[in-house]
Amino acid sequence: MKRKLFIFGIVAFVVMGGAIGVGALSDAEAATNEMNTTLSTSDAEEIAKTEVPGEVVKVEKDEDDGVIYYEIDIRNEKGYVTDLEVHAETGEVTEIERDVEAIENNKSHKEDQKKVSIDRDQAISIAEEEAKGKLVDLEWDDSHYELEFEDGNVEYEVKVHGETGEIIEFEKDDD
Repeated sequence: MKRKLFIFGIVAFVVMGGAIGVGALSDAEAATNEMNTTLSTSDAEEIAKTEVPGEVVKVEKDEDDGVIYYEIDIRNEKGYVTDLEVHAETGEVTEIERDVEAIENNKSHKEDQKKVSIDRDQAISIAEEEAKGKLVDLEWDDSHYELEFEDGNVEYEVKVHGETGEIIEFEKDDD
């Protein structure tokens, strides 16, 4: 009987220790999500917009090797998205990544424009008939527009034919 109680005590100790360890990890993860930083999200957005003028379409706070930073996506007036990283303590822009492929696609788009019956704004209107939320990406590819929308946790991808305006592909992804 003593042996059973002893084994039970050891098992209980191990289980409780594991539960406390998991709780500590959960607290550390929660702390990462609620990271205290010198810069607020809006401060980081303003810093990013001084580097790349446009509309902020996405902001995430992240941590890598103990360094906290903001990942910020900005869309310019031509629709190109630039990804930036802003150090959350110093405000330094540590990375700028421009979508060169989209710029090249735009050159191709201008050449193909003679064949296109609908413009960018019409493609957006057509896509919005099916998709909900905020437009987060628009690209021209092989005589069709590719549009991405986000509505909370739901993402939509819509392809609109450049000549006919027909929706040739529609995808809804519930995260």
